[in-house]
Amino acid sequence: DVSSVNAYVAKDLAELRFAFPQDADFATAANAVARELARALSALWTWGSALEHGLTGWRRSAYASAPGITADLRLIFRPRDGGGIDLLMFGLRYHLDTTSIYHTAATRL
Repeated sequence: DVSSVNAYVAKDLAELRFAFPQDADFATAANAVARELARALSALWTWGSALEHGLTGWRRSAYASAPGITADLRLIFRPRDGGGIDLLMFGLRYHLDTTSIYHTAATRL
């Protein structure tokens, strides 16, 4: 079970589409997000790394948008007692304007 704010998911998908304008690249990146969500759900309390500062209590995982490249995407989530995760944000580590995903995620809290 993934809980999120629909407007945030829509914005993250739109930004992912902007970053990967070719249909095949976007599809590959979107599938990478889906796989990473599945990994987070399968290892709620151990997947990813704990975040600090304005994102204490949240975790992040780093993963690649396509096979064979450096981990350029991030998933920011927190496990929920009783199962499932709260999804705060996903997308490129740095937005195209060089803003950190962590900075943007902190503004959503």
